[in-house]
Amino acid sequence: MLGRMVRPFHASMNPEGDVELSQYLAGWRELVRFLIPLGSIYAFATSEAFAKVTALEALVHVPSLTATRGRLSLSDSQTGSGA
Repeated sequence: MLGRMVRPFHASMNPEGDVELSQYLAGWRELVRFLIPLGSIYAFATSEAFAKVTALEALVHVPSLTATRGRLSLSDSQTGSGA
């Protein structure tokens, strides 16, 4: 199960240090799937991960992203300053 969660995160990075948004989002979705069965002890982490997935899904559907659609620098994706 951990491998299934980590694989998309690794696949999301390209050599230039950019993040392929669809793969990064897939990693966050797997993290949410991993956290939910852990129960209420991890409710805060699950809630935060779910919020991240929601925000990333909104970015995936932004029509103003042109040729670079789906790519953000890792720092932008973590700080929320991308796109």
